[in-house]
Amino acid sequence: MVTYSGWMLAVLYKSSSASTWGALNGIQRITYNFTNNIEFKEECGTRFPSIVEGIYQLTGTIERFYTGSGVWAMFRGSNTDESVLLNYDLRICPAGNSTGQPYIQIGGIKFNSTSPTHRPSANLMIETWNFIGTGSLTTGTIS
Repeated sequence: MVTYSGWMLAVLYKSSSASTWGALNGIQRITYNFTNNIEFKEECGTRFPSIVEGIYQLTGTIERFYTGSGVWAMFRGSNTDESVLLNYDLRICPAGNSTGQPYIQIGGIKFNSTSPTHRPSANLMIETWNFIGTGSLTTGTIS
């Protein structure tokens, strides 16, 4: 599992059909993991199984601390029967989002669940977003 955290961490998002990136403020940690679900396939008459590739899966979690109102509802979708969840792209910038800094981009994700919590006797709120996807992982530098 890959984890990014730190005071310079910047996470940007956009729907897959949009052209501009928005910032997710207050992100404390983002983790993601991917698997190819490779399995052994046993065959009669041989001691040596073949290897079968399974479904590619990408999962991850974003943790955000904040005071005031949250942004979790924007990833929820609408309340109609016909609504579908939007595909999002995430851009993780471990050293900030200024020109020349590296980024990791995760394409084609959907937010699966969100859980906001409140710490007693504090104004600090915590949102945890879980996402899944079948999209791509790419790297680059901010121009």
